[in-house]
Amino acid sequence: MQEPAPKPTLGARVLMSPVVRLVIAILVLITVATPLLLSPPLRSGLLSFYGIQVVAGLAALYVVGRFIEMRSPAQFGLGAKGAGKELAIGFAIGAVIMSFVVGIFAAAGWYQITGFGSTIGPKGLILTGTGPRFVELVLFFLLVGVFEEILFRGLLLRIFQDGVGSWAALAISSLAFGLVHANNPNADIWSALAIALEAGLLLGGAFILTRSIWMPIGIHWAWNLFQGPVFGASVSGGSFGALFRSKTVGPELLTGGGFGPEGGLVALTVATGAGIALLILAARRGRFLTAKESKRLHLEPDL
Repeated sequence: MQEPAPKPTLGARVLMSPVVRLVIAILVLITVATPLLLSPPLRSGLLSFYGIQVVAGLAALYVVGRFIEMRSPAQFGLGAKGAGKELAIGFAIGAVIMSFVVGIFAAAGWYQITGFGSTIGPKGLILTGTGPRFVELVLFFLLVGVFEEILFRGLLLRIFQDGVGSWAALAISSLAFGLVHANNPNADIWSALAIALEAGLLLGGAFILTRSIWMPIGIHWAWNLFQGPVFGASVSGGSFGALFRSKTVGPELLTGGGFGPEGGLVALTVATGAGIALLILAARRGRFLTAKESKRLHLEPDL
């Protein structure tokens, strides 16, 4: 007869608590990123800056997932199997959503292409100073997507599932994601709430459905890339340009105004609808977990 597994010690329970694991992740992130950011050759542009953030974020996720939770990469969202497929599906979802939103703008007479090859940058900052600008922006928004999805889905949402379950963790991560955009240029309470609802549900739904960060990364990447470099609109309040120069008019409540399409009611409706569809699919596949189920899935060591 198999003996029951010993109960975890108090120290082990404390170490496995969601708050402690998040604190450890933040400490690892800061420890890895700080010396790299203090090196002048590595902090010379936005690409370098976000590249360092990605390295630090991956280190934080790996340390917590592999050495604290004792899980394999696939079990904390970094599995290689099917990663390319999920990334491609996510990219297609993000591209279709943003293209549909801009298409609605164009049909309503609110969006117009005014030129080609824009070189507008965020306050004049140069990404690398060399190479085709569009290629730089493709890489830049990939790095942004990877870092933010590690932070908000791979760490925050996934870890908080263990304490409060999937639904509450989804709400927490969505609200946090909206709040970090509240200080962006041209942001206000409405745009922060819009990001929390549309992007929080869409990206969180993709993570809960797949239990990996690859599909959320693909959605996030294409969402920003098509919104800014492809269609020439603002991205979370920042102007990047690339392929087209464009002009967006019409009611700011619907179009997002200077914050960009994602701050408007049209994108909110379209993206939230897509997010709800992913959540329904996740629910039908039994992907939503109670706190107890999440702990069993994510915290039991591999046998």
